[in-house]
Amino acid sequence: MKRLVAISFLLLCVVFLQQTARSESKTYKIIVPGTYTISGKSKSQMQTFTEEIVAALSNVLGEKIEMVYSPKIEEAYIKDAITQLVSHKVDLVGFSGDWYAKMSPQMREKFLPLLVLVINGKKNTNYCLYVRKSDGITKVDQLRGKRLSTYVYKDVRYLLYKAGIDQPLEKFFGEVLYQTVLPLDLMKMLTDEKIDAFVSSDYQVDLSRGIDPAFKNIVPVQCAEYTLNPFFLYSKDLDPEVVDKVKKAMVSWKTDKRFQKLKLFFVAIKGGVSDVKPEDLNTSIEVDKLIVSKGWETERKEFIKRHSK
Repeated sequence: MKRLVAISFLLLCVVFLQQTARSESKTYKIIVPGTYTISGKSKSQMQTFTEEIVAALSNVLGEKIEMVYSPKIEEAYIKDAITQLVSHKVDLVGFSGDWYAKMSPQMREKFLPLLVLVINGKKNTNYCLYVRKSDGITKVDQLRGKRLSTYVYKDVRYLLYKAGIDQPLEKFFGEVLYQTVLPLDLMKMLTDEKIDAFVSSDYQVDLSRGIDPAFKNIVPVQCAEYTLNPFFLYSKDLDPEVVDKVKKAMVSWKTDKRFQKLKLFFVAIKGGVSDVKPEDLNTSIEVDKLIVSKGWETERKEFIKRHSK
């Protein structure tokens, strides 16, 4: 579900990019994951709220913002996004830490993270395995034989591992549904007892809790830091002056009165924005090394093949 929050953050960032480059009369384009366009479900609460802010800011600034949604699975999205960045069809790419960790050192030298979203005061995303409180489940092992819904797969595998369980999902759970649905939809499925567990970033679940009183019955049974929060990527050949202006504009949201609504957004996620330092990627890189060493990537691809027929 990190793809969905990447959309929300990057929409905000591109608004600032428009503001700082008005003198060049250029419309900047950004490609972002479009998971909701695959599922056909409604957009997440965060995404809807963010797009409303972007629309308002676009009118104030008098700038056109073009977003390219790419409803593709992980490997296809990464290839498509980088290809468009290299060919200058887009200026920025929505990315996540686990994707960036997969890139070679040479690629990471050419394509750089600009700014990262800070959530709950941290740069890393907490992922949790959620269950119904009324089921009385207090340990992950109690989910053995139960029904799970997932789209990412590796995040579930990692949380099981952190709980001392090193088994493919289909051997541990009684049934695994491969679904491209939003956290809100997963929450409804859980409270409606269509599934017994799901994995999501904790802040997406927290932001949706107030929508339905039944969501109070949703609790985490296992959590762990999984990857760097959503950020956007740019190529080194992007005008450094533009990059500098973007960074300065992005960090001005606290004091610039024109971005009052941004303050409300950041209050909601208890965060803001920050630059990306090399050490910020340590968690993403370490988790990726574990995934590779344990063979979970191959396992994930085989799982997707079986469930995409």
